[in-house]
Amino acid sequence: FKGLVDELQAEMDRNKDAWEERRENLNEQMDLITGAKAECQTTFDASTARRNTLTAESDEKTYQKHELTREYNDVHAQCSAKIDELLVTDICGVRSVRNQVMLSSTVSPPEKIDDCEVSDWVAEICS
Repeated sequence: FKGLVDELQAEMDRNKDAWEERRENLNEQMDLITGAKAECQTTFDASTARRNTLTAESDEKTYQKHELTREYNDVHAQCSAKIDELLVTDICGVRSVRNQVMLSSTVSPPEKIDDCEVSDWVAEICS
C-alpha cells in the first residue's frame, strides 16, 4: 500500500512541477503581451494626435483658401469695374472730344476719321 502512495506522490510532484513550469511560461507570455500592448497603445495615441493635428491644419488651410478666393474675387471685380470705367471715360471721352474739335476741320472731318478696333490678344507661336 505504501508503494502506491509513493507512486501517487511522485506523480503529483511531477504534475505540480509541470504546472509550475507551465504557469511560469504563461506569466512570461502575459508580460510580453502586456509590454507589446503598451507599445501599440503608445503608437496609436501618437498617431491619433498627429491625425488630429493634420486635420486642424487642413481645416485652417481650407479656411484660408476660401478667404483668399473671396478676396481675389472682390479685387478682380473692382479691377474689372475700373477697366470698364477707363474704357468708357478715357477712350470714348477722348473720341467725343476729338470729334467735336474736328467738326470744324476741312482736312480731317469726323467722317474721314477711321478708328481701328483691336481684338483681344491671343497667345500663339511666333512666325
